[in-house]
Amino acid sequence: MIVEDLNCIPQFKTFAASGSLNTFTIMRNKTVYQLLCELKNNESAIPVYIQLVLGSLGNILAIGVLWINRTHHRWRSFYIFFTGLALTDLLNNCTCCPLVIIRYASNFKWCLSEPLCDLMSFVEAFSDLTSGMIICIMTIDRYLHITSVSQQSTVKSRLKYTGILCVIMLISAVVSGLHLVGIGNSQLYYPGSWCFLDFTSKSLGNKINAFIYSGIGISVMASTLIIGLKTLKISCRNTEHQALLLDNSLVTGIYDDHVTAFLITSMFTFVLLWGPFLVDLFLHAAGLTTSNYRKELWLIRLMSLNTLINPWLYVILRRESVLMFFVLVLRCRRHCCLKTKEEHLNNEVKNFANPEQK
Repeated sequence: MIVEDLNCIPQFKTFAASGSLNTFTIMRNKTVYQLLCELKNNESAIPVYIQLVLGSLGNILAIGVLWINRTHHRWRSFYIFFTGLALTDLLNNCTCCPLVIIRYASNFKWCLSEPLCDLMSFVEAFSDLTSGMIICIMTIDRYLHITSVSQQSTVKSRLKYTGILCVIMLISAVVSGLHLVGIGNSQLYYPGSWCFLDFTSKSLGNKINAFIYSGIGISVMASTLIIGLKTLKISCRNTEHQALLLDNSLVTGIYDDHVTAFLITSMFTFVLLWGPFLVDLFLHAAGLTTSNYRKELWLIRLMSLNTLINPWLYVILRRESVLMFFVLVLRCRRHCCLKTKEEHLNNEVKNFANPEQK
């Protein structure tokens, strides 16, 4: 039977009533950890499989598209940032999803060890925060691109943007790894299949950790929304600015509404998927909620949808990429038709030259 909250578990009630809960909140709450490890339920593993397959496939395809078209885009800032985004999302999918799947496949008999929990917490927090910061810097880059900054791809500019990407990853690693150096700790969350920073604890270290992570995340999200709206306003006022947001090697050759649609979709998808978990994390840190159940499970799944959507939204389903795909298909068909015609002509010549073989 699925419990509605950890407080419904008799062992947890007894443990909390004894007053021992506050003693354990200084370090990882081992009783809650054990209860979640032993918890048996019928949660579906389908969302995890979807995330692993579509997330990995999408990011690999996106990286492949970027590599194939490297001579066209010449690694301008957008493509450098997106490569970092795809690699980060791929790291999350390939590291965290298999551990979650093992938990489900064992019928909840296998549980993450504490070192694995620390690792998963770091990778999950790092990849989510890095993805958000990269999307934010891509939004800022688009805004600067249509206002004043030149986008000529030179060795110096590529090094500059690669340096910015490295700084973003370094900041994310420091913020996400505070629990590894003793500031707070990681914790197991319902249904015992995933770990994150312990934002349910009342200890000072965990509260500081949760406030830092949620504060940076909400600031990044707000900056993305504000700058994205300004970019949208500028591009709508002057449609010629929309051309600057397209690749230089245009396939369409025209300026149309798909640029505006792309900006709106990318901006609001990021905010709507990322925001709820960060707000919930902040509310936990502020002591306004204490849950560790299905709400947190579905909020982290909602946040993980970014790893599925990002590659399709930013590269694969951009009109330039789709039209380029159709161009490749037409070229292949043309090549196959020419090859078939050549073979037919060769057979006719052979038959004409050797009529006795008919």
